Amino acid sequence: MEFFLPSVFILIFGAVISFMLIPKFSPTVVLILAGLLLGFAVYHHIDQFKAEYKLATWQQGLMRYAPYMAFGFMILFILFYIFTKFRGGEVPVPEIPVSLPSPTEALNSITETVSNVATNTTNAVVNVANTVNRKVNAAANTVANTVANVNKNKGNVTKSFFNVV
Repeated sequence: MEFFLPSVFILIFGAVISFMLIPKFSPTVVLILAGLLLGFAVYHHIDQFKAEYKLATWQQGLMRYAPYMAFGFMILFILFYIFTKFRGGEVPVPEIPVSLPSPTEALNSITETVSNVATNTTNAVVNVANTVNRKVNAAANTVANTVANVNKNKGNVTKSFFNVV
């Protein structure tokens, strides 16, 4: 009974703190408390089991063989996988359905593509030439109209200051 009642009281106290008090804390406070309790638990554990850790150091000599053992286990697992995957000495190769077009179909497709490219290029060049021609004609008409208007109004023009100088 001496060990039972204190354990029950500690359990009840922990439940009260867990369900009543901790939900009211902010996440920062909970994080700090968890870190402090974890640090205390690690310190207490090392302090309590220091003798066992000193007796358990016989494995330290095996640490120098660890990379070779890991490499050996890796090779064994790869070999085990290969032997279980490819039983009977045959490597399974899936059949890939290959359906190539006949040479005439391939040539017709290439010819049609080249013809389309040529037609589209020709149409684009003609459109650009027509656009440039329209713009040049519009500019020429504007210049001609401006010159005609200047010649009409030539009698109304006064001498410039620069003509005298």
